[in-house]
Amino acid sequence: MQIIWDFTGRIRFPARKVILKVEDNGIGIPEKDQTHVFERFYRVDKSRSKATGGTGLGLAIVKHISELHDAEINLTSSPSGTIITITFKALEKPSA
Repeated sequence: MQIIWDFTGRIRFPARKVILKVEDNGIGIPEKDQTHVFERFYRVDKSRSKATGGTGLGLAIVKHISELHDAEINLTSSPSGTIITITFKALEKPSA
């Protein structure tokens, strides 16, 4: 079996913010699991082994990096895919 993961990414720079948005076209994340996917070693599909499905660390690492940069992370999911949005506060210009 071959698993194909298709995703797109965008970075926007609205006033005073930097927004990083990554979205895929997978099967989505069930609502009951959405609050847990940022926990270490959490896997939505419990039947997948490390050999076929990863370790469950990816989004936990993303969450911690976001927190270190005082960024906000948001997850939106539906049966047609998932969107992870990270909003960073823009750095202030140093005063002259």
